[in-house]
Amino acid sequence: MQTLWIGSDVHGDVDALEQMVRYATAQGVRNSRLVVAGDLSLRAYTLDQANRYAAESDQALEDAPDAFRGAQTAFKSAARDHNVRNTLGPMKTILERSGMPFNVIPGNYDHNFTDVFGAANLHLASTRFGGAKVFGYGGADEGPGHLWGNKFVWNGIDVRIDMRKLLEICPFDHDELYGALVREQPDIAIVHNPPLGLCDDMFDGNNVGTHATRKFMLERLHARRPLKLGISGHVHEAGPNGNNPHHVAGINGLVEGALKTVVVNPGNLGRYAMINKDTLAEVRAFPYGTFIRVDCEDDGTPRACEQYSLTPQTSLNTRSFGAVRQLRRVTF
Repeated sequence: MQTLWIGSDVHGDVDALEQMVRYATAQGVRNSRLVVAGDLSLRAYTLDQANRYAAESDQALEDAPDAFRGAQTAFKSAARDHNVRNTLGPMKTILERSGMPFNVIPGNYDHNFTDVFGAANLHLASTRFGGAKVFGYGGADEGPGHLWGNKFVWNGIDVRIDMRKLLEICPFDHDELYGALVREQPDIAIVHNPPLGLCDDMFDGNNVGTHATRKFMLERLHARRPLKLGISGHVHEAGPNGNNPHHVAGINGLVEGALKTVVVNPGNLGRYAMINKDTLAEVRAFPYGTFIRVDCEDDGTPRACEQYSLTPQTSLNTRSFGAVRQLRRVTF
């Protein structure tokens, strides 16, 4: 038996990741592994950096293309350094200090951070958890305004910035994902964007997952060689709290006769905040996050899933943590 401690959508909340890892470590479960399924970042740059870039870009457009490219390079370097120093680097340290093996994939807030995590980054890569082959794919096909396009007003002129391209946010391609799944034939798939109709239920009831993973899952079921476990994040409201009209609470799947594929979504681990795309200020904060534990056979077949919340302290500071609380346990 092996145990996966899974969090996703940390969104810059280093303390939340540390709380999950501390709890997982304290349980002392043999053959444990940590998995972070994307969106480690939140603010990948500072407002000062963006405003400086807008000013330099406006001037560079008048001067020369080379100066414009120089402004782009300077902004990208400063933003990357900011995100690694304040978010990704500290998170890597927490994961490493746990003493447990770990893997990560980028989300639609992250660049493809192999430069930080090295071989632990499973985007478009495979590894093994025990006897199970595991494949990862990051990104998603939409994202927040402050990272997926923005504009700044400088000297009365709108300066439009393609932040997604400039910050090299991890790209997502449905066809590439499907082709990679077919090529790799994993037992466990860690894909930030959920499969269509499975743990992708939005607050308004829409399903926004990818058809690529669902198609692969159905094909494997029909061939009587089911994908054993799908791990996703991205859609916070389809996590353990089930904040969607379908009441999907972090566990779903496909069944064909005696065969099944289990899909889990741990929800947002970070005390998530919605960000104003122009000011980078929080416009709505959510006071606690969730994570899960999945116990699997050596071949990746899931046997149980436990869901946990990082409950807030009962105090004026609702952004601090109380004890980790188990929400429910489901067996398969």
